[in-house]
Amino acid sequence: MMKMYWKKMMKKFSLQFIIFYFLCLFLVNAQIVSEQAVQIKIQGVPSSEQQRINGIYPLTEEGYIRMWKIGDIKAEGLAFNELAERIEEAYREAQIYVQPNIQVLANSEAKLKTYLVTVGGRVGRPGPVSYYKGIKLYEAISAAGGVDVFGASHRIEVYRKKNDEAVIYNLNENSDKHAVLLPGDIIEVPEKNWLGR
Repeated sequence: MMKMYWKKMMKKFSLQFIIFYFLCLFLVNAQIVSEQAVQIKIQGVPSSEQQRINGIYPLTEEGYIRMWKIGDIKAEGLAFNELAERIEEAYREAQIYVQPNIQVLANSEAKLKTYLVTVGGRVGRPGPVSYYKGIKLYEAISAAGGVDVFGASHRIEVYRKKNDEAVIYNLNENSDKHAVLLPGDIIEVPEKNWLGR
């Protein structure tokens, strides 16, 4: 009786293992396509840094994703693990993180045509914010929960695709509040310095 039980268990285990093996093989070999969205998670960095990076990233028509501090990364045509390795390498080369551990997952929404701006740093809810034509800097920061009590609202950094350098804005200035953003812009609200500025 015990022998039959073990035989059934081995058959069941073998079938589950074979299904798991082919599922893993499929996921490793699956390639990322243009206009797809991928979910990215990072470990091995402080939790405040994880909030800046963890999220859903849509691919542009050209097949790139826009990452905080390292800019555009070509994702189209890569397997998920290859993209993770490429992002890890970019963060190491830029000397931002020593040992980042990136996970790239398929997003449940296979296609995503919305555009985003990313708001990070000292805001209530760091992460991607839906972009719409004409969105202003103040509106994007408000959608991310606004500048928190430790945030320096007078020196907000905006990183744009064409330019690696940040443009500094002061939310206390009316003209800067109404600065128009572009899809893919990355907004960083830094922490106040020891003088409270």
